[in-house]
Amino acid sequence: MEMNTIHALLDTVARQESDLVFPSFSSEDAYEIGRSIKQAADAAGRKVVVSISKGGMLLFFHAMDSIKPINLNWLNRKIRTTDLYHCSSFSVGLRQRCSGGTFADAGLDPAQYAGVGGCFPVVVKGCGFVGTIAVSGMEQQEDHQAVVDAVSGFLQVQTVSVLPLFK
Repeated sequence: MEMNTIHALLDTVARQESDLVFPSFSSEDAYEIGRSIKQAADAAGRKVVVSISKGGMLLFFHAMDSIKPINLNWLNRKIRTTDLYHCSSFSVGLRQRCSGGTFADAGLDPAQYAGVGGCFPVVVKGCGFVGTIAVSGMEQQEDHQAVVDAVSGFLQVQTVSVLPLFK
């Protein structure tokens, strides 16, 4: 991937994270967003696993048939990354590509963290980071955008997409 594309992706993801801030976040919100992600995956004929948490407590989890243990491994690695950095796992990976840094350089076990798309921070206005929404099962940009699309629809806030940068 060219450096210009990486910088464009970083700008796009930063805009998404800025646009998609919740006024509040409840277990009912998690359910609605999780259900929306599942329905969109069903409509597209895609198989995913979805996890939504707040304050370390799992609020929504669904693994579609044919999901494999490797998808759960990726999901958990993405969640750990967002929990640690309080931003999308995609942006962490893109920043690493820009800097040449790695999780090992930061003293972290790369087998426990993943700088790839699919986990998005739940940020509440006035509170900050409170949880994560994660998807695994597709290409990283599709996992990431699946979460963004669901949150955008839930909040009724238009934002940009990363997908055009992958064509």
